[in-house]
Amino acid sequence: MLTSPKKYYNELVEIYRFQLFFKGQLVENSADAFDVASTIIATTQSLQEILSIRYGEEAAKGIKLNINAFKEGSLVSDFILFFDQVKDAAIPLIPLAGNVYDVGKTMISGLNTYINVKKLLKGKPPKAIQALSGGQKFEITANDNATIVINNYDLRALQSKTLARTTAKAVQPLIKDASLLEEIGLRDESQTLTVSKEESAYIVIGEETQALEGVKYKGTISKIDTKAHSGFLDLGSKRLAFIFPRDIEQMQLHILVSALESKIQVYLIGNVTMDFEGNPSSMNITRVESEVNLFNESNEEI
Repeated sequence: MLTSPKKYYNELVEIYRFQLFFKGQLVENSADAFDVASTIIATTQSLQEILSIRYGEEAAKGIKLNINAFKEGSLVSDFILFFDQVKDAAIPLIPLAGNVYDVGKTMISGLNTYINVKKLLKGKPPKAIQALSGGQKFEITANDNATIVINNYDLRALQSKTLARTTAKAVQPLIKDASLLEEIGLRDESQTLTVSKEESAYIVIGEETQALEGVKYKGTISKIDTKAHSGFLDLGSKRLAFIFPRDIEQMQLHILVSALESKIQVYLIGNVTMDFEGNPSSMNITRVESEVNLFNESNEEI
């Protein structure tokens, strides 16, 4: 059992305690030393990334994660989280003072949500991501129509390539055919997150994409192919490929063509495919809008 996560170290430093554990058909309760070491390092890096996303990089640098030696007769190790007491390092932590317990709970909960979303998606891109509560929450829908609601910090975690890389490395020992490990997890006194051998395949996957509906981009049309019903929108230094419907309204097609000729910026609205870093790769247009009147002869407002 875990001792209380809120105690004082040397009567000065408040700490938060949690555990990393391994389960499986182990020989004399042992596991490959390189696998265990790799998981410990990668797990620590994952938690540090969660802290950076939630509290900012400067504050995260002052939040320390230490590990105790493995307990005798088990593959369970205690971690402790505490605030750096060095004066310069403590400055970004002033808003968090006295909240070691809350910071620790938020950290474990954030990684737990990340893992649960990965399990829900089963290694596939989301079917849809819908913004709720003015963009403070997001509903993610999997291909089997199962859903989960997350907050904006959780979405940023899903967009982090650093977190994708470190969590994949943390569960890598479960993927190995010869590994006797069957489960890796973290727990504190009130919550537990686990990844089984079967579930690890959902964490260790390649480049991911997400589909967002109703996205609006403003840019310059640099190419249109009316036969292929496609083109490119320049977004500063980036270029977004788009496809427009064959039955697009004549007025909106005119906006596209005129914008190409005049180099006037237009708005494209539609469904976008992007990676979890938020970089768009393609767009299916549902509507085209312009801020200016492109119909010189008819003088219609758009």
